[in-house]
Amino acid sequence: MFEFRRFRRSHIVQTYLPSTLLVLASLASLYVPSDLVPGRMTLCITTTLTVMAMMTTVLDNAPSTSYLKVRELTFKRLLNNYELMY
Repeated sequence: MFEFRRFRRSHIVQTYLPSTLLVLASLASLYVPSDLVPGRMTLCITTTLTVMAMMTTVLDNAPSTSYLKVRELTFKRLLNNYELMY
Protein backbone atom coordinates (compact mmCIF):
# COMPACT_ATOMS: atom_id res chain seq x y z
CA MET A 1 0.00 0.00 0.00
CA PHE A 2 1.35 3.40 -0.94
CA GLU A 3 1.15 6.34 1.36
CA PHE A 4 1.82 9.79 0.02
CA ARG A 5 2.82 12.58 2.34
CA ARG A 6 2.72 16.23 1.50
CA PHE A 7 4.82 18.81 3.27
CA ARG A 8 2.28 21.40 4.36
CA ARG A 9 4.73 23.79 5.98
CA SER A 10 6.25 24.82 2.66
CA HIS A 11 2.80 25.55 1.20
CA ILE A 12 1.87 27.62 4.22
CA VAL A 13 5.09 29.62 4.22
CA GLN A 14 5.35 30.09 0.45
CA THR A 15 1.71 30.60 -0.51
CA TYR A 16 -0.80 31.11 2.27
CA LEU A 17 1.16 33.42 4.54
CA PRO A 18 2.18 35.87 1.76
CA SER A 19 -1.37 35.79 0.38
CA THR A 20 -2.77 36.65 3.80
CA LEU A 21 -0.31 39.51 4.19
CA LEU A 22 -1.26 40.83 0.75
CA VAL A 23 -4.95 40.77 1.68
CA LEU A 24 -4.17 42.74 4.82
CA ALA A 25 -2.10 45.23 2.80
CA SER A 26 -4.92 45.67 0.30
CA LEU A 27 -7.34 46.28 3.17
CA ALA A 28 -4.99 49.01 4.36
CA SER A 29 -5.77 50.91 1.15
CA LEU A 30 -9.26 51.50 2.55
CA TYR A 31 -7.72 53.65 5.29
CA VAL A 32 -5.66 55.77 2.89
CA PRO A 33 -7.54 59.03 2.28
CA SER A 34 -9.26 59.20 -1.10
CA ASP A 35 -7.36 62.44 -1.84
CA LEU A 36 -4.13 60.45 -2.10
CA VAL A 37 -4.85 58.68 -5.38
CA PRO A 38 -1.18 57.91 -6.21
CA GLY A 39 -0.69 56.15 -2.87
CA ARG A 40 -3.78 54.02 -3.27
CA MET A 41 -2.95 53.16 -6.87
CA THR A 42 0.62 52.22 -5.97
CA LEU A 43 -0.63 49.89 -3.26
CA CYS A 44 -3.21 48.27 -5.56
CA ILE A 45 -0.81 47.82 -8.47
CA THR A 46 1.91 46.40 -6.22
CA THR A 47 -0.57 43.94 -4.72
CA THR A 48 -1.78 42.88 -8.17
CA LEU A 49 1.71 42.34 -9.54
CA THR A 50 2.75 40.39 -6.45
CA VAL A 51 -0.27 38.09 -6.69
CA MET A 52 0.46 37.49 -10.37
CA ALA A 53 4.09 36.67 -9.60
CA MET A 54 3.03 34.27 -6.85
CA MET A 55 0.56 32.52 -9.17
CA THR A 56 3.19 32.21 -11.88
CA THR A 57 5.60 30.63 -9.39
CA VAL A 58 2.95 28.20 -8.18
CA LEU A 59 2.07 27.20 -11.75
CA ASP A 60 5.74 26.77 -12.70
CA ASN A 61 6.40 24.51 -9.71
CA ALA A 62 3.33 22.35 -10.30
CA PRO A 63 3.75 19.13 -12.26
CA SER A 64 2.69 19.38 -15.88
CA THR A 65 -0.46 17.59 -16.97
CA SER A 66 -2.31 17.21 -20.24
CA TYR A 67 -5.48 18.82 -18.84
CA LEU A 68 -6.31 22.18 -17.30
CA LYS A 69 -6.23 22.51 -13.55
CA VAL A 70 -8.35 24.79 -11.38
CA ARG A 71 -5.25 26.90 -10.59
CA GLU A 72 -4.70 27.63 -14.27
CA LEU A 73 -8.35 28.54 -14.82
CA THR A 74 -8.28 30.85 -11.80
CA PHE A 75 -5.12 32.54 -13.05
CA LYS A 76 -6.58 33.02 -16.54
CA ARG A 77 -9.79 34.44 -15.07
CA LEU A 78 -7.72 36.82 -12.94
CA LEU A 79 -5.81 38.00 -16.00
CA ASN A 80 -9.01 38.47 -18.00
CA ASN A 81 -10.55 40.56 -15.23
CA TYR A 82 -7.54 42.88 -15.15
CA GLU A 83 -7.51 43.19 -18.93
CA LEU A 84 -11.15 44.28 -18.86
CA MET A 85 -10.43 46.98 -16.29
CA TYR A 86 -7.82 48.74 -18.43
